Amino acid sequence: MMLSGSKESDIDALFSMYADDFVYVHEVYGGLYTREHLYKNSVKNLNAGRFQQTQGRYKVLNILTGLNAAAVERLEVKSGKVHLTVFEFKGDKISKITEYWK
Repeated sequence: MMLSGSKESDIDALFSMYADDFVYVHEVYGGLYTREHLYKNSVKNLNAGRFQQTQGRYKVLNILTGLNAAAVERLEVKSGKVHLTVFEFKGDKISKITEYWK
């Protein structure tokens, strides 16, 4: 959804993978965000022309799977920073994303 030329339908496709009670947690960048809050901000940023990337933002380095969760280590291509994120699942939906990077 952050690529140049993205549409609101791209945001909808991403958010269709999230559970209704989905939350995003990133203590360094403000704490906890609800699905509704993130959706509204995503649409707002798209309409303001802020999503203009021309290539993928990350390269996945490692994935460690567990019971209803996966930890993903990824490289942010532009900055060279390594990010660690944990995805938690309820059924076939993402219920929580927790970031462990600054």
